[in-house]
Amino acid sequence: MQVILTQDVAKLGRRYHIVEVPNGRALNMLIPQGLAMAATPENTKRIKAQSDKVASERAEAAAAFHAAVEKLDGEAVTVAVNANPKGHLFEALKEDAIAAALNEKGVAVEPTHIIIAEPIKEIGTHEVNLSNGEERIALNLEIVAA
Repeated sequence: MQVILTQDVAKLGRRYHIVEVPNGRALNMLIPQGLAMAATPENTKRIKAQSDKVASERAEAAAAFHAAVEKLDGEAVTVAVNANPKGHLFEALKEDAIAAALNEKGVAVEPTHIIIAEPIKEIGTHEVNLSNGEERIALNLEIVAA
């Protein structure tokens, strides 16, 4: 029986793929658990439209990410935080604070795109990564006391 996967299924396929499975597996496991639906012409059209929409949204997000990276172009971004006289932060710098500093600079970046390898707890220059899926770009942060 041919089914359209509505979610990724281990050892079977990825979301929106049409796969051939035994009738028992489709009717007893995949369809009742919401992992797949029958590959009727109507369902195939609907899934095709959904996958096209998702692909276009991913392309738009990738273009926005590249535009943001081009605006930064190796510049250091300054983030002002509360710190003690010894230069230690009262709390580790979070992705939200970095995203806010980037937005003030005119670069729209989601906090989920920022990857901090080690917690930032001191004033100084630190490096974080901007990620959009498999692509990673290094970003220099200058942490200063507010």
